[in-house]
Amino acid sequence: MPETSESLKRKNSEEELALLKELLRRKEASQSLQKYIEYLAICPTPSKHHRLLIEKLELIVSGELKRLMVWMPPGSAKSTYASVLFPPYYMGRNGTASILGVSNTTELAERFSRRARNIVASPRFNNIFGFGCNEDNKAAGSWENSLPLVLAQQLRDAEQVLVSLMTLLKAEKKRIANGLGKSTGTGTLMTFLPDYCPTLRRSLSRLDGTKTTYPDAS
Repeated sequence: MPETSESLKRKNSEEELALLKELLRRKEASQSLQKYIEYLAICPTPSKHHRLLIEKLELIVSGELKRLMVWMPPGSAKSTYASVLFPPYYMGRNGTASILGVSNTTELAERFSRRARNIVASPRFNNIFGFGCNEDNKAAGSWENSLPLVLAQQLRDAEQVLVSLMTLLKAEKKRIANGLGKSTGTGTLMTFLPDYCPTLRRSLSRLDGTKTTYPDAS
């Protein structure tokens, strides 16, 4: 039986609500180690001593704590929280930071490093921070995140948009008014150039090598 318009509206509303809830969870996970761990959903709910450790690790992220030594009994998951879950979170909050994982054996250091790398490479981590693991450098003992690649692509995209905008403005410059609200002809592309965009005004003035005055908004 075909869905009625009312049922379609209800379905769309439910989907929109679910999407908003997901976006909120991602936002919270990017700002809270506790929420980040909950969002990853790869370990049980933190116990009281885990929450205490999480609080101290959060102080490292904020810069309030410069050094931390963790003394907990074997099997208390201190390595899971401090050596596996925390480094990717710190990297997510500080994408260009370098982190050195040290242990008494190479095998143990690489084991923790591999688990941390797998978190960074996971879709959920990407959902939170917008980047993952660099596919060209992801050995268990030495790997990098893909943030530099993401930023480089964003820069290229921004440059392309700027080139397109400047080309458009150059082609349409003769149709832009020399004053606010004073269109000199039909089809004016833009007449509002407020005083918070001086860079655009200077760029327009340099397009054809002449000086054009654009009054500030009053």
